[in-house]
Amino acid sequence: MFGIISVFLLSSFSIWRIILDSTTNRSQQDRIDSLHLAKESAAEMMVMIHEIRSLAGSWILLPENFENKSRLKELHSNRAFITEFKWPSKFEGRIDQVVNRIDSLIQIQNETIVGNLQTQDDYEIPVKRLLAEDGYGEIDEQATATLEILYGLYDEVNAELNDAKQRLPLRATRGTIILIALEILMFLAGLIGLIILITSPAWKTRKEAV
Repeated sequence: MFGIISVFLLSSFSIWRIILDSTTNRSQQDRIDSLHLAKESAAEMMVMIHEIRSLAGSWILLPENFENKSRLKELHSNRAFITEFKWPSKFEGRIDQVVNRIDSLIQIQNETIVGNLQTQDDYEIPVKRLLAEDGYGEIDEQATATLEILYGLYDEVNAELNDAKQRLPLRATRGTIILIALEILMFLAGLIGLIILITSPAWKTRKEAV
């Protein structure tokens, strides 16, 4: 009877441990996936800011580079992607700040560079050229500050991602060790119970009766 109870308890614990490990690992994997997306999103924002700064300078220095001008307008129209990903709450404040700064960069570009240098003749007007160059100086300054925020975010997310990856197999291994240890204890308990049963007077009496 004791052995049957031990087996039942072992089976119950095994099922509970499997469910717990599965739930824990799934939750941890969801966190890893979210951090992966956060890392990719931060990298895409960094690329976008570098492009905004580079293409703004190209608009001023290379009046006939229409390919870069088209690319800058395309970049502005694709701005929506930066708000598509739902960041973990601990990063939201800094991400909102980054998004606002990117919107500010686009606005400065449109008002000071794109707005003043629309045609080839505009490049020959000193005041318009000066306003565009002043706008680029402001863009460069804001882009640098925004990138500093993103570099910090990227490093922080990457550190959390690496830590989460290391913890995933560790948790599974620890749970497996606990399960094996308890299985051994249950087996020993069942074995001791069986020995006690076999050596008990009641068992001997039953055996003699047979």
